[in-house]
Amino acid sequence: LFFLTNNRQIMVSKTLSVFEKILSDLNFSRVHSKHLVNLIYVKQYIRGRGGYLLLKDDTHINVAEARKGDFIQKLKNIARSI
Repeated sequence: LFFLTNNRQIMVSKTLSVFEKILSDLNFSRVHSKHLVNLIYVKQYIRGRGGYLLLKDDTHINVAEARKGDFIQKLKNIARSI
């Protein structure tokens, strides 16, 4: 499922890895095996073993420990470009 900012949900039939490749040049990061997040909508990152994200709509998304480094690097790159 894709969760959109207007509270709509879209059911898709492709795997998350397909969308990860399609969106790789945009501001998206695969933060967990089940979550691909648009980093523009991250309000806060709460540190921890993997940590978790607080999105602008107050949704909490866990960050997998193995994906933490890549996520933080992408977030830093976005911060530099703003």
